[in-house]
Amino acid sequence: MLIIYSCGIYSLKGTIPAHIKSIYIKPIFNKSIDHEIVELLDVEFSELLLENNILEITNNSNADSELEIIILDVTNSPYTVDIG
Repeated sequence: MLIIYSCGIYSLKGTIPAHIKSIYIKPIFNKSIDHEIVELLDVEFSELLLENNILEITNNSNADSELEIIILDVTNSPYTVDIG
């Protein structure tokens, strides 16, 4: 029961080295033709970090780490599920 309960709780915090306390997120570089994805990804990713209190988001001169996101392509295709 303890193993099942432990596996049910997942945190990104456990995968980050202990010495990294803050992060600087560079502006997202978009090489795709979908211009809305940059704003959506920026908002969602920042909210994820803030809500889960994973890392402090700070400027580049004070950050322990830096994240660079480059969007190469966005594909919008239907997703289907079959019975069985």
